[in-house]
Amino acid sequence: MAERQLQISQSKQVKSAAYDEDTQTLAIEFFSGGTYHYHGVSGETALGLESADSPGSYLHLNVKGRHIYRKIG
Repeated sequence: MAERQLQISQSKQVKSAAYDEDTQTLAIEFFSGGTYHYHGVSGETALGLESADSPGSYLHLNVKGRHIYRKIG
């Protein structure tokens, strides 16, 4: 997967994020532990995460529950 690291603002939940436009996969590493891959995420949604004031809230409203995910680690 050719991921592009996303620049995330200060977040209490999201440690890091990356996006693969070819597979439309958003990879999120949480401070609480675990990395999740969310599938079928548009580039627009990924960019929205980058510009969100609260990445955790943005994920809750725009990604979680809307996309199939798989826990990686």
